[in-house]
Amino acid sequence: KHKHKEMAVSMDKGKATMLLDECDDLARQLEDMRKEKELLTKEVEDLKRQRDACKTAQYPDLRFPDEMVNGRRALECPIGVMTDSYKATHCWMYPEAKRMTAYGEFRAPYKGVGVDDDRFVFFGMRHCIENVVNRRWTVQDVEAAESFYSTHNAGATPYPFPKDLFLQFVRENDGYFPVTIEALPEGTVAHVRTPAFTITAEDEYARLVTFL
Repeated sequence: KHKHKEMAVSMDKGKATMLLDECDDLARQLEDMRKEKELLTKEVEDLKRQRDACKTAQYPDLRFPDEMVNGRRALECPIGVMTDSYKATHCWMYPEAKRMTAYGEFRAPYKGVGVDDDRFVFFGMRHCIENVVNRRWTVQDVEAAESFYSTHNAGATPYPFPKDLFLQFVRENDGYFPVTIEALPEGTVAHVRTPAFTITAEDEYARLVTFL
């Protein structure tokens, strides 16, 4: 009996030792993972600082809207290419005009919602105007757009865009896009095909009316 008892105690001690060793191994692994996480976090912060330094060096006058930074939205592309590609060529498709107006509408209701109702709630225009349209362009913005469009066409060839008009309103309009926007009040309920907003431009800028 004593011999069996000693064997049982010995086996229990052996299991306990194995469990302790496993716990020590897990603790070491966790510590290694913690150190690795600290290193990765530091690398990410360093890369962010390098990125910001590059932006500051390349575009010292560039200012991003608060809504588009601080983790809420990263504006990595130039403001001059934040549109559909084909719109960059619209200005050559229009005739000379003293004044042009374009409008936006919702063309169809949502499908599959189970309700026979073609109304919409208009919302968000103020946000777009304050955070995108109201952003002041710089020469650096136009140069960045030129760099993008230089290989944007088929076969990495140049794609036309109204560089001269962009530079002109940077000089003459303090960098603000030369349009007048009128829209339905925020929260308006209307039927589809109702013009929700209009964009008007005049004189030499008239042909930029649909760039936005």
